[in-house]
Amino acid sequence: ATTEIYALSLHDALPIYADFTGNIALVLGSEGNGIAKQTLKNCDKVYTIEMAGKVNSLNVSVSTGIAVYEAFKQRI
Repeated sequence: ATTEIYALSLHDALPIYADFTGNIALVLGSEGNGIAKQTLKNCDKVYTIEMAGKVNSLNVSVSTGIAVYEAFKQRI
């Protein structure tokens, strides 16, 4: 089976309404610099976690938790 490579990023990304039921790999960058451009080019899709209000970003551990939970939720 093929593995889809998904990145989580703040910029130039789709809302995180994704199908996480297949074989996936999640790529997350550092909190300061994000994901390197060359790494993003190698990803199949780039998603963002939409937020409302004055919050404009989450730290990488929170973003990871949200994405992993979404994958878990879709698989049960």
